Amino acid sequence: MALLDEVRWFPGAARLVDLARAEMPQQKSESAAFVTLVSLRAHGIAVASQDDTASAGSSPASAAAAIAELSGGELTAVPAEGAWTAAALRAILAGVPELDVTLVAFVDTADLGAPDTPDRALRDYLDGGLPPFWSSRWHARNPVFLAGTVSGPGGTLVAVVDGYRSIGRDGVHLQMLDRVVAALRGLLLVVPAADAPAALALVARARLTP
Repeated sequence: MALLDEVRWFPGAARLVDLARAEMPQQKSESAAFVTLVSLRAHGIAVASQDDTASAGSSPASAAAAIAELSGGELTAVPAEGAWTAAALRAILAGVPELDVTLVAFVDTADLGAPDTPDRALRDYLDGGLPPFWSSRWHARNPVFLAGTVSGPGGTLVAVVDGYRSIGRDGVHLQMLDRVVAALRGLLLVVPAADAPAALALVARARLTP
């Protein structure tokens, strides 16, 4: 069985992956238009194309503003900022099942592992903590989705949904949690506006700031 088939997906992740794959490819590198469109659709808001979400720009702040505007205030993108640590990211991921949330991570792909790292190397990491040595060959600052985890005695892998089918398995790949921490340049918790207080509380529990 492939490791991706063993992922403990977050609530709504199957639909998120389907929506992302249907919209791939991301039309512009480093643009948040793709993740903004998919986030809106995942929460039931119709958007025609990535051209309609171009106002998302390439930063967490501009993406959050676009999500609020294009959803007519139905959605809020709560930022999580601060000193990213493995404990902080674990706290966020552990709280995801409590919310109707889409996690948008802004990452520096140079700090990620290669998305085609063999499963056998990832299993060695899960079983004994031996990190794979393959690094990403793509260097850009790009927004992606975090959609689930798979854990073992040696560590945790995070399922990443990218904007291109050529990356990983049809756009989905696994990354060591520590690599994701190193790559993070911003995180948005996209939730219904009514759930914003709960998302803010989760950010606080992770010892981060909105």
